[in-house]
Amino acid sequence: MARGTTFCAILHLKEDNARFVLLVLILLLYMLIGAGIFHLIEGSTETRERLEYKEFFEDYINKSRLDNATFNETEFMEVLQKYARASAKGLLPEKRPRWDFPGAFYFVAT
Repeated sequence: MARGTTFCAILHLKEDNARFVLLVLILLLYMLIGAGIFHLIEGSTETRERLEYKEFFEDYINKSRLDNATFNETEFMEVLQKYARASAKGLLPEKRPRWDFPGAFYFVAT
């Protein structure tokens, strides 16, 4: 850079506009870091809960195939309750994870 030229002059920005751009970049970086932290914290919990629900459901299905002649209302109600909780948390296999990076970024942005 030649003597007397500044970063603002190179980009043809006035000082106020350069400050605004810098503020936006810092805010964006802050949001990206926050989304990464939320993804790390909540994503692992969500993955674990999804796996637990999947294992529970598969165990119930396998057990019901073996005992197809008997119907246990208590076990069935437990399955329905776990399904309702999993659905409310967004843990069902057909739904996308809530705490993937885009979901975490959306949370940070709002």
